[in-house]
Amino acid sequence: MCKKYGVEKWIDFRESKNLVEDIREATDGRGAHAAVITAVHGYNQVIDYLRPGGTLVAVGMPGKATLDARIFFTVVKAINIVG
Repeated sequence: MCKKYGVEKWIDFRESKNLVEDIREATDGRGAHAAVITAVHGYNQVIDYLRPGGTLVAVGMPGKATLDARIFFTVVKAINIVG
């Protein structure tokens, strides 16, 4: 099913022991172009695994949870954050 949509690799955050490393490995060290976060679990490491110029699309609204978007890395990596 994933191949039908052009997906070459799939990483399940529930099965991953180190999400950032797994995503970097799957992208030859560059990081993901984009992340669409639909649940509270995805926000914690997103800035670390997006590539420079990458985009975070925040869809999930996990109550009182916060997004730790460290200004330094957000600016240096030119990360886009949209909702």
